[in-house]
Amino acid sequence: IRRVALRELYDRGALEPRRRAVWLQLSRLAAGSVLPLARRWWRRARELAFAAWVWTLFVVLLAIAWPMVAVTPGRAR
Repeated sequence: IRRVALRELYDRGALEPRRRAVWLQLSRLAAGSVLPLARRWWRRARELAFAAWVWTLFVVLLAIAWPMVAVTPGRAR
């Protein structure tokens, strides 16, 4: 576009983007934050599930190993 034509468009206000209603802007902003928030919650839920699984495994192995350690004879003094 030539400078003169661009200046004419600017003077008429044809270069400015169309303004949207505030409620529409806010609703788009809120809708855009839902997916990242859900991803964060899902990641945190997976982390907590993994932590629960590891603690369960630890307790089960401890329940199996502790009686073996308790009945193993110690060093004679």
